[in-house]
Amino acid sequence: MSVACFYDAVILAALSDREVDIRTESPDGTVIEARAVGSDQLTVTPGGAVFSFGIDEGVNPPPDGGPTLEQGYAAICPYVKAFPSREAYRRWAETVPAATVAMPLSGATELAGELVGDQSS
Repeated sequence: MSVACFYDAVILAALSDREVDIRTESPDGTVIEARAVGSDQLTVTPGGAVFSFGIDEGVNPPPDGGPTLEQGYAAICPYVKAFPSREAYRRWAETVPAATVAMPLSGATELAGELVGDQSS
């Protein structure tokens, strides 16, 4: 299955108990692979991989009804990436017009579980 943002596959794993294989390329072309099951099992290659969360600095606050799905993807998806290391993330972060933060990819499903309201609790 192909998804718009690689993190969509992580969220899918948090919403179900079935295995989800994730393959993405960092901005420098390095392949990052992970296998997720639920919100508490994730194996990542390379082991020190990180992912970024960010939002376009030029985005206006959403109207009272909130942003549409398309507006959310346009503002966030370009800045949710996987990287083989923190150093690779830092090099990329210095070049983008976004506020971003890096987190260990090994904890990505736990965060996804929190974002979607972990169904297992």
